[in-house]
Amino acid sequence: GGSKGEDRPPTEFLRMLCGRNNESDLIMDGSNPCSLKIMDMRPKSAAMANRTQGYGYENTNYYRGASINFYGIGNIHAVRDSYQKVCALCLSPNTSNIQWMQLVENTNWPSMTRLILSASWQTAFHVHYNRLPVLLHCSHGWDRTSQVAALSHLLLDPYY
Repeated sequence: GGSKGEDRPPTEFLRMLCGRNNESDLIMDGSNPCSLKIMDMRPKSAAMANRTQGYGYENTNYYRGASINFYGIGNIHAVRDSYQKVCALCLSPNTSNIQWMQLVENTNWPSMTRLILSASWQTAFHVHYNRLPVLLHCSHGWDRTSQVAALSHLLLDPYY
């Protein structure tokens, strides 16, 4: 496998894995040739807001044949806060077993984890199935981008 279209997973499976986030971008039929995937890890609203601070986001006009998508992963502070909430919940002796699932969901940790895993999987998918170079982007590049890059590298490693 690995060439464009070869051994491609079923469309519904792709939709499930990406959580319907940028799902249409996964299935490249050749009608819109792309030579570079720019994957901005931030929510698009955060990227737009960062423009006022001089950070902005990649301009596809500078990269012929490039396309850009946003993946909605919260910043390091949002992820850390979510992690701390789920840790506190797990360590609390007063946590209700009856409300456990709702309490975990309220920490936002499952959502954060899913977004990071989904972006990682989509990165690996574009490299492996669509044979595209991928530029992972964020305003500073020291949290979301490194997590997604490391996880997608593991997903692409045939050992795993």
